[in-house]
Amino acid sequence: KVDNKTLEIIKFYEKYNELEQIIRTGWIECKIPAERLESVADHTLKVGMLASLITHELNLTDINLTKLLEMAFIHDLGEINIGDISTTQIKTVEDKQEKHQKELAAINEILSILSPEVKNYYLSLWLEFEDQNTKEARLLKQIDKIDAILKSHMYESVYNIEGLFDEFYSYNPNNLLNKEPLGDVYQELPEAYKNLTR
Repeated sequence: KVDNKTLEIIKFYEKYNELEQIIRTGWIECKIPAERLESVADHTLKVGMLASLITHELNLTDINLTKLLEMAFIHDLGEINIGDISTTQIKTVEDKQEKHQKELAAINEILSILSPEVKNYYLSLWLEFEDQNTKEARLLKQIDKIDAILKSHMYESVYNIEGLFDEFYSYNPNNLLNKEPLGDVYQELPEAYKNLTR
């Protein structure tokens, strides 16, 4: 008899693969002329890599890297069911609350594949990310944005699209990227790109 745990692993793996089919809406809105635009799965992988890299490069010894990585891998899980809702579509507090409720329902449905203990563990990580009350959750939110900024520069360079990268620097100066621990990295990126030799 096959163990239920094995079946859960297969089912969840197959479900998780659906992130490969969801294109990041922001790049569609920017009319990036790429044959293959970045998917949510692509984004999730790079957020995970950046989480590890940034934690080590900046020597963030107070960060629980295991928690940060696991949170990274499930932070956009609900998009399997509801798609990628871009920031331009969230105009009011009500819009934000509605997105949260839709995503929460989606996460609950997707995680129902798993045993209650595992489901509750991943759900708690996702809720922690949403609540933004821990240093790992706040760092991951910053990394999520940094990934988009780095990708925007790549798309801008490859497809000669002006203003894509600069748009990320037209925000309110009190935005989350100006805060620690990634505030300095965010501020240094424009100058760093000018000095970059490949």
